[in-house]
Amino acid sequence: NFQIPTFPSYGIADLQQNSGELEFYIELNLKLCKKFKHHSRAYIFDIDRLASRFGKDRASDPKMLYMAKMLWTDEFFAIVANEFIRYAIGILGRSKKCLVLDLDNTLWGGVIGEDGVEGIKIGIGDPISEAFLAFQQKIVDIKNRGVILAICSKNNPDDALEAFQKKAEMPLKIDDFSALEINWDAKHLNIQKIAKTLNIGTDSLVFIDDNPAECSLVQQMLPEVTTILLPPDSASYVSTVDQILELEKLDIRGDDLIKTEQYIQNKKRQQAHDNIGDLNSYLYSL
Repeated sequence: NFQIPTFPSYGIADLQQNSGELEFYIELNLKLCKKFKHHSRAYIFDIDRLASRFGKDRASDPKMLYMAKMLWTDEFFAIVANEFIRYAIGILGRSKKCLVLDLDNTLWGGVIGEDGVEGIKIGIGDPISEAFLAFQQKIVDIKNRGVILAICSKNNPDDALEAFQKKAEMPLKIDDFSALEINWDAKHLNIQKIAKTLNIGTDSLVFIDDNPAECSLVQQMLPEVTTILLPPDSASYVSTVDQILELEKLDIRGDDLIKTEQYIQNKKRQQAHDNIGDLNSYLYSL
């Protein structure tokens, strides 16, 4: 699309004009978006949003524009290239299907087994709690793209489930997760169990944890899993997830929004199949 000027022709009075430059570019970009919204082979590359995020004053260098007709700086070219990779991943069908999450100091601050439900940090009232609240909201957004969620945590299952039951302020609910592995087994083994439960390959998984040792072990044992180590500061959790290219999708359809429910139903069918030896009884139970 078109980059909206930072210094429009009428200056600060531009938005007061009947036909200002800013309004022109805003309408131009909006019409472009609407024209290609439902086109199966065309996608809008939002250069204006990208330049705004990077800093429009930093994105271009007047000297290089005049001397070499370079529209952008070297630094911004790298940002543009990285954004194109997001599209390439989607076009090539290399987006990941499942996001696997740790619990303690990942979905909430603190350790549930030591601090108890009342002691963990998430919600409104203090900076740390609000950072974890924002992170959970971001995970909900990713789920709404059609990415399925799973939990892989070294914890007492009852303690972990109690947090979801009693912490009403948490955006994520236990029903948002299609697979749960909450025990004291090695995490790379539990990740393999999650993949088997969901009937997908381990190369379809992204794993997020705050523990460097756990991430290192998963990287060594399951190199095909995209493993993300969270930074020490929970305020940076959301921006860290935003940089995961493999969680992008070019299009979100109706069936993507019910992916979690579909996987849970498949899991229940498999459990019923495992528990019932007689085929007719199994079919009837469905």
